[in-house]
Amino acid sequence: MVFWEKNSLVDGLWKNKLARGCLVTALVWFFFRYLFSLAAPFFLAFALITLLYPVLDRMQKRIPIKKKFLAAGIVLPLMLQRGLAVLRMRAGRLLHRLGRNVDLF
Repeated sequence: MVFWEKNSLVDGLWKNKLARGCLVTALVWFFFRYLFSLAAPFFLAFALITLLYPVLDRMQKRIPIKKKFLAAGIVLPLMLQRGLAVLRMRAGRLLHRLGRNVDLF
């Protein structure tokens, strides 16, 4: 049998709702367990641009700059602020640990 011919076992399993539900559940679990950390930045970027598009459209009518530069001008400060917040949080944790272990030095 060639791989493109119909396979009655696969067709029968796909018609079974329990088997189909288990397969979908396994795929969703696999995605969130292993791939979500890789795909999350792309989902976040898509959501951010989707939300910002109307604002960028209005801004482009008033300011003759391409949308990609306007988007960069809006998104980069947000990313920098988030990055600085993470750095402050990590620095605070390190200083807290250093304060607890100062007697070891």
